Amino acid sequence: MGLVGGTIGGIATAVSTWLNLAVAGNLGAGMAQLTFGQLGVVMLSGGVISAAAYLVKSPRPSSKDDTTPPFPAK
Repeated sequence: MGLVGGTIGGIATAVSTWLNLAVAGNLGAGMAQLTFGQLGVVMLSGGVISAAAYLVKSPRPSSKDDTTPPFPAK
C-alpha cells in the first residue's frame, strides 16, 4: 500500500467518521457535529498516525552513500 496509500487511508477514515457523525446527528442521536476546521485537524492527525504506523512496519532504507560496514573490519 505504501506511505502515500496509508496516509490517504487515514484521511479517508476521518472523512467517513465525519459523515457518520452527520448522519447520526440528523437521525436525532444527539451527536455533536464537527466543523470544517475540526474535520481538518482530524484528517491531519489520521494521516500522520497512518503514515507513522507504515514507517514503523517498513522503515526507509539507508542511503546508498552509507559505506560504513555493519561490523568493524578485522
